[in-house]
Amino acid sequence: MSENNIVMKLLGLDSSKAILPKGEIKLELKRYGDTFNFPIIALDAETATLVQDLMFKMRADTQDMHMDSYRAKCEAIINGCPDVFQNRDIQRHFDTVTAQSLINKLLTGDELDKLYEAIMELTEDYKVPNPSELDDEIKNS
Repeated sequence: MSENNIVMKLLGLDSSKAILPKGEIKLELKRYGDTFNFPIIALDAETATLVQDLMFKMRADTQDMHMDSYRAKCEAIINGCPDVFQNRDIQRHFDTVTAQSLINKLLTGDELDKLYEAIMELTEDYKVPNPSELDDEIKNS
């Protein structure tokens, strides 16, 4: 009986009204001496999982696993702040050809971390991983 209820309830939803949470984070870009409001959006389930998977990298020759948090953070920022980092006009203005190179031009390491954490907090049910805890998990596996 309850299986039928969930089916009917889901069929009654309007899929065009599904939205991801949005927000804004104010960041001072130290390189440019100004403060900007970055529009952010939560990551969908697939992208959030991809970001988690990108945190770990395994060397093919030694089978050693290590963290690659920079790549994962860039993926989260590119997808969680698309109005800025996927904007071709901004990329051209800063003489970059990829969103990741734009991140490098605009953000310091600290600013990258703050933007990443804001996006991940907006992404429901996601705990921002603590790099030292992840390092311990890798060592113990």
